[in-house]
Parts: sequence; C-alpha cells; structure tokens
Amino acid sequence: MRVLIFHPTLEQSKLSFSLPLFFYQIKKIQKNKVLFIDIVNDVDEFEYLTYIREYEVLYFFFEEELKFKYLNALKWVSKNQYNLSCVLLVDNSKLKHNKEFKDEMVKKYNLLEISYNENSFLNKEGPLDEVMLEILESKMLKISNRFELDYENKKIYFINNLKEKVLVPLKKKIDFNTLHCFILNQGKILSVEKLSNFISNEPEQINDLIVTNSITTVRKHLRKVAKDSNIDIVSSKKIGYGLVEATC
Repeated sequence: MRVLIFHPTLEQSKLSFSLPLFFYQIKKIQKNKVLFIDIVNDVDEFEYLTYIREYEVLYFFFEEELKFKYLNALKWVSKNQYNLSCVLLVDNSKLKHNKEFKDEMVKKYNLLEISYNENSFLNKEGPLDEVMLEILESKMLKISNRFELDYENKKIYFINNLKEKVLVPLKKKIDFNTLHCFILNQGKILSVEKLSNFISNEPEQINDLIVTNSITTVRKHLRKVAKDSNIDIVSSKKIGYGLVEATC
C-alpha cells in the first residue's frame, strides 16, 4: 500500500509534530504490513509523483495559490489510478475568492473534503490526525486465513488443509513483498505495474523482468507447500497475475 501526503510548506518533521497519533500508528502498521508513505512539500514533486506512482490514499492540503497545480496532479490521478481515496484538507476560514473553485474541484474529481483549523493543527490540537488515520485504516486490506505473516522476520506461512502452518521458503525481501501483495489482493488480477508499486519503495526504478522473475519464484515455492490445496498464482494473458483459490 502506498500513501502520499502533500503540504505546501511543512516538511515531514513538522508534519510529524502536528500529527503525532497518525505517524505513531503509521510506524506500528509498517511493522506488520508493507506500507510506503511519500511526504512532499514541493508542488512540482507532488504532481510528478502522482504521474509516476500509484496510490491508495492521497492527502493534500489546499493552498489557494497552487490551485491550478492541483488540477494537473488530479488529472493524472483520475486517468491512471483506481481504488483511490483522495482527500482534500481545507481551512475554510482562510479561503478568500476560491471557494467556488474548490467546490468544483471536489465535485469533478470526487474528492473527500475534510475541514480543519490550521492554528489548531500546528499546535497538535483537534481531531485531524484521527480522521486521517481512520481513512487510512479503512483502506488496509485483510490477510487471507490461508496465510500467516511474520513481517518482522519477513516470513510467510501457508495454512494447509490439515490446519498445519508451513513456511513458504522465500529468501529475498522482494519475494516476500510479492507474495504479501498477492495475499492482500487475493482473487484480483494485478498488473506488473501494480505489483511494482507495492513491492518497491521506488517502483519507477524497478525493471519489469525483476517483478516477473519474483512472481515465478514465489509461484514455484507456493506450489510446493500448497500442492494439496486448490490455491495458486495464475496469469491472465496481457492483464497480469492473481492469487486464486479454486472452489470445489
């Protein structure tokens, strides 16, 4: 899962100060699940990241002077991404002449708008981090009961038909991330690009061949431990790959 936070002025350290509960919970989640979080305060970088990466949750703080830059980013988001919670954070007391523009943007791009008070936010007051956290946690997918994850040690166990826990012998972190992604999206067909986005901190730097090789490795080891079960990683021609369990 990948999250993007854009604030026009605050760096990560300042955001962490203003959103202590949110960032505390982020660290806890990262001990159990693959969660990448990109935090930027440069609007051009914000736009660039929406173009090259795929996000499940995107938070951005509204600044009137940047309104057209936001539109550029939202065009990429609406064109290239799906299953995205796109959250606009607005201090309405600061809006001067752009309320109509903001409302149109919310409507056109189906944004979730959250109002907050900037002074309270900067002083660690108010419920903003709780609201942001609730949105994030609602997007976290569940682990199939056919698997058990030991994220700290990068181990995945398969639960066979006899309810025995069998280690899937994965040696590389990328293979752990690959199988983790399939488990979180069991029954869905995932493109190589979607998998790249999940298994690498910088997905634009990862070669498609590395991903497909990882899929081959994971499939081989999974078939060994799940040989008596109807569960496998299958390919869908020209679309992608998916972890499926056949029903008898």
